[in-house]
Amino acid sequence: MTTDFAEVLEQSQIASDKSQAWIAEHADISVRHYQNLVSGVSFPSLPTALRLAKVLGISLDALRDELTPDESEVYRKSPKESAKGKR
Repeated sequence: MTTDFAEVLEQSQIASDKSQAWIAEHADISVRHYQNLVSGVSFPSLPTALRLAKVLGISLDALRDELTPDESEVYRKSPKESAKGKR
């Protein structure tokens, strides 16, 4: 399951001509975490995204849109939660 964020990260890594290990070390994350980010398994925290953008020499704006969750998923309530609010 890759994401647009993972693709931006991978393309930025290729353009920088740096290894995953080098990027992970300079972004102060584990190589495994970086691999999970590139494969789309996980998303970074904001501080990690900032460090990755700096290390890769890209703007955080290049990553921002890919980090923003779909608001419909964030604000959607489950049927159970909606029923609790009704009396």
